[in-house]
Amino acid sequence: MNSYMKWGIGVLAVILLVPLALNMSSGNSSQQLRVITYNVQFLPGLAATNSKRPNTGYRASRIVEEIAQYDVIALQEMFDDHWRQFIIEGVREAWGGEAHVFESPPAAGHIAIGGCVVISRYPITETNSVVFQNFSTMEEYGFNADGLAAKGVIHTRLMLGKDEGSSLDIFVTHIEAAARDKRPLQYAEMAAFIKRVGMPNIPMLLLGDLNTNGKPSNWSKPKSQYSQLLHELNQSRPIPIIDVWRELKGEALGGTTEQDPAALGNRIDYVFYGPGESASLSLEPIDTWVEPYQDESIVALSDHNAVVAEFTIR
Repeated sequence: MNSYMKWGIGVLAVILLVPLALNMSSGNSSQQLRVITYNVQFLPGLAATNSKRPNTGYRASRIVEEIAQYDVIALQEMFDDHWRQFIIEGVREAWGGEAHVFESPPAAGHIAIGGCVVISRYPITETNSVVFQNFSTMEEYGFNADGLAAKGVIHTRLMLGKDEGSSLDIFVTHIEAAARDKRPLQYAEMAAFIKRVGMPNIPMLLLGDLNTNGKPSNWSKPKSQYSQLLHELNQSRPIPIIDVWRELKGEALGGTTEQDPAALGNRIDYVFYGPGESASLSLEPIDTWVEPYQDESIVALSDHNAVVAEFTIR
């Protein structure tokens, strides 16, 4: 990490940690939780030559600067080992040396890991992961096959307070991009995993690139993949899952696939919230927005926009 980057992160750490300390010492009965999900496109090995955003070193440094302002960070396409660790350690340094991390583990039969990462200010008390069994293959899609990577879902349980009653489940995923027919199968696998390892009595967040178009015209179509996704997710929890963008922004487009402001794009990156049945902790979604992270020197920091959500913790 160069000296400029270290100086910048040092200044950033002061900016970020002072307000956090003031908030914690204020004695307020509620506080805010700020989360971000971002497909950052750090492809592995030779695949990096096909990246739409190839300026990896510059992008990684700038991404650290942007994402370090959040409390829980969910990243996808963190395939490259070097840049994955660079970003993790950059955030850790920005946070004063403490960050809690869980990454997609390696899996037999796949060339790359799943590429999902959680970075949290809050302690992680439990982790789990699953690799999808249904995916596109090289026989069908060549080097565009999702099955080259061990994509699936990762799970962390965070402790936001001092006891187990303050727990929050975080799930991060990256759903099939190449083969449309595989997505409903992965929705079902994901829902089964959430039901198996999640705790229904505590709240949960599901974040990630779900490659599923959430445009309003799909909401009322039972056969749309968006409706199929919600149907499967609602089998995993006793209380219906909330699409935070839809809840707070209604029919606003919220596209995440285009960084040009003149292009609308599709809403395929999500923050979902599942209330807990009986936990003493609850979250109230209060705001959400899309961050394109445009950069005039390289157009944008990734080929996806990030999605941010803010919650009040009660």
